[in-house]
Amino acid sequence: METGKLVEALAQARSLPRFAGDVSRKVDRALDKMRARGYQPTAVFVTWRAWEVPQEFDLQRTSDQAGQLGTFRGLPVIQARPIGVHTIVLADLKALATFRQWTQNGQALAVTVTGYDEPSAMAAVRANRKLMQEAARRKLADHARELRKSVLVEVWEECVLTIKDADAARAVWLPPRMTTR
Repeated sequence: METGKLVEALAQARSLPRFAGDVSRKVDRALDKMRARGYQPTAVFVTWRAWEVPQEFDLQRTSDQAGQLGTFRGLPVIQARPIGVHTIVLADLKALATFRQWTQNGQALAVTVTGYDEPSAMAAVRANRKLMQEAARRKLADHARELRKSVLVEVWEECVLTIKDADAARAVWLPPRMTTR
């Protein structure tokens, strides 16, 4: 859900002025414009897949990291689909949004590990007769005995993403011929 809020903010990024030149030059000029406005871009989001990146885009390929295509001028280039009609969005993530995570007692994450006693194991296997089922275990009591060897792990967290400054994410306009190969 919070990822969706970030993608929505990126998709709604207003376009920076149109700049002349190839893709790299346009992004360089856009980076300069954002920095002149006091932003420090921390990521470049693109809608291209690895094989769709235009050759004129000065992408420095990096090792295969989830969603990261490489770097551009030291900034991570992250594949983000969908981000609206924009192909490139520059973002100062620190200025754009804050992410807060907490639990009921104020900790970042609450983890509870619980064992099954005989009544709770029997209740669980009655509720789901395929639970712990194997050819050698035909009776529910056998299923329950096997389940008692397991533990229940509950993880609880609360988080919220708050958009602070929508102008910290800005789109780079590209003509249609630059967005398709």
